[in-house]
Amino acid sequence: MIDITQLIEAIAQCNRDVQDGKPGAKERLLPLTYQLSASVETPSQTIWRTFFSDPIKAATTRAAVDLNMFEQLKTAKGTPKTAAELAEPSKASAALVRRLAAYLVSVSIIGETGADQYISTPLSDAFTEAKFRGGVIYGHDVVAKSSWQIPDYLKKRGYENPSNPVDAPLQDAFGTKEHFFPYISASPLLIKSFNDFMGAYRLGKQPWNEFYPIQERLLSDSTTDSTVLVDVGGSLGHDLIDTLKKFPQLKGRLVLQDRAEVIGSIKELTEGIEKQAHDFFTPQQVQAKAFYLHSVLHDWDDESCISILQNLIPAMSKGSKVLINDLLVPDQDPNWSVTTMDLAMMALGSVKERTESEWKSLVARAGLKVTGIFTSFDPSSECIIEAELP
Repeated sequence: MIDITQLIEAIAQCNRDVQDGKPGAKERLLPLTYQLSASVETPSQTIWRTFFSDPIKAATTRAAVDLNMFEQLKTAKGTPKTAAELAEPSKASAALVRRLAAYLVSVSIIGETGADQYISTPLSDAFTEAKFRGGVIYGHDVVAKSSWQIPDYLKKRGYENPSNPVDAPLQDAFGTKEHFFPYISASPLLIKSFNDFMGAYRLGKQPWNEFYPIQERLLSDSTTDSTVLVDVGGSLGHDLIDTLKKFPQLKGRLVLQDRAEVIGSIKELTEGIEKQAHDFFTPQQVQAKAFYLHSVLHDWDDESCISILQNLIPAMSKGSKVLINDLLVPDQDPNWSVTTMDLAMMALGSVKERTESEWKSLVARAGLKVTGIFTSFDPSSECIIEAELP
């Protein structure tokens, strides 16, 4: 049995470490708060929080986004607004908005100064930013709806481990036979929300270029006329932009690749980064020092991943590297964020996060060899699996 006093002491020490700016302190703090909650909650309280409050929290936040409640509170700049005022632009029921606002106050998403006097908080202000707003929309409209199908989906299929990417809980949830990406790409709202959220997903995690020795392993022998890094399936270029900021002395080309519709949606891109439409199921045309794949392979089953990796090989030479930035599932002491993502990926595409042995096997089957695994101090962050030609 967990000693609650020891947990509280550990939380207090972590909090002091956070205040002192110690690396990894904040990442250790959150799991401890979950342990504390699990230790003090009764079973009925856990059921109430998990199956009543958490779904209502997601749904109410999603409705508030549609009603632009967070934008209105932010633009008020601390001046309280009533439910009637918040309801006016959308012509919603003031009584309804007051019920939604009361819940949002109760879970500290928005604040209040008195009865029917609502103000913004740092969290509600964040929900007005495209990357977080996108997370609310994509999380509710796609991930949550798909995840709720998991029990019925597994029961219907005799509790087999899902492996067919076009027969996942998502297909049951939306009555489609399409793969995840074509399905969300058909909706301008969903694909925009997904792409916007990719920027938010990386926030709060230690960037790969802080725990992977990029200077030593990539940049030391780069030249201005060489391609140093190709970000394959790099979405809007978040990682390349961050890398260029941290290494302004970087020599050589940086190339951002993604599907044509994603590349076409990019209006501006940091100088020094080239954008290029590319299907990673076709042979790579750009020869480079390194090919970087962030949260790409976890979207696909093993055979598809092997195809993606093998399509890089023609553009590789001796010393070229494939840098797989993805989660690593530990064999024991699992992290809640990693296991959440694993089951979310099962819901969305019958795919999974992988263990170290699974990554090594996958890379070897593609005709490459793992030359290093580099990890963050944050157990919920991705690692870098470095691979080269044998």
